[in-house]
Amino acid sequence: MKTIFKNLFLILFSLLLVLILTETTLRIFGLGNPIIYEKNLLYGYQPKKNQKVKRYRNYNITINSDNFRIYNKYVDYPKEIYFLGDSVTYGGSYIDDKNIFSSKTCENLLIKKINFSCFNAGVNAYGFENIINRYKYIFEKNTKSYYVITLIPGSFYRNYIQIDSLPYFTKSISDKLLKANIELLAFVIDKIRQKIRFSNRVSYKENLNLELKQKILNDLQLLKDLKNENPKLIILISLSNSKKTNDFNLELEQFILRNSDRMKLDIIDIQSKIEKNIIGKMFYDNIHLNEIGHEIYGKILSDLLIND
Repeated sequence: MKTIFKNLFLILFSLLLVLILTETTLRIFGLGNPIIYEKNLLYGYQPKKNQKVKRYRNYNITINSDNFRIYNKYVDYPKEIYFLGDSVTYGGSYIDDKNIFSSKTCENLLIKKINFSCFNAGVNAYGFENIINRYKYIFEKNTKSYYVITLIPGSFYRNYIQIDSLPYFTKSISDKLLKANIELLAFVIDKIRQKIRFSNRVSYKENLNLELKQKILNDLQLLKDLKNENPKLIILISLSNSKKTNDFNLELEQFILRNSDRMKLDIIDIQSKIEKNIIGKMFYDNIHLNEIGHEIYGKILSDLLIND
């Protein structure tokens, strides 16, 4: 009997030790204080207002009272720029507020003594409809502001995304004892759920079929209408890391640019403005930018705005 209790104690003690070590390690990497999201009837979801958290390497993520990611140095000027997009625009938790390209745009403009407030309305996993619906909502209240919509090829087949389908939190776990372990566990469970329920092979992510082509053409026409309505709207097609992207994404990107040109839609192909030897140094992964990438995007955008 003593042996059983001894073994049980050793097992529980070992488990506790593993949890403590895991919790400590995960917190060092920034887990345990995830950004909290909330639903929105008009454009799906958004980061909850009034948040300031530190994540990977103690990088700051600040969400203001209007649900925009900001860097406090560039929010007090009367002229405004709103940046819309998905996680490429948002910047992720591995980029500090001051280093995302929305902030870098205002930084470069300030050097030229051109003062703007910059508000980042990019949100992780946004699809085309989320981005456009949020743009319309903001534009109705701020018709005189500048806007930058950054799209990736995947934006056109994501459609309208809801928070329920994503591994994000809509309630805080910061008061939980093992909050970092809880965040990791939630992520793992969601990945398992997707693996069980969904096929890895989805047709619209594999070939440029007629349905996807028509969807893109409809979206490009909508973008053209928005540009005609608002001359202060800048639309970018963000580039991919050519070393890591696949043939389908390259084909998709070329189809978008070719047809936007045919439709005389003024879309900025950002790849055409960057030297080829620099492109490989700009990425965190196959699509998301590192600090160098955000710096370059900020420079390109500030130049466009100066010359506007």
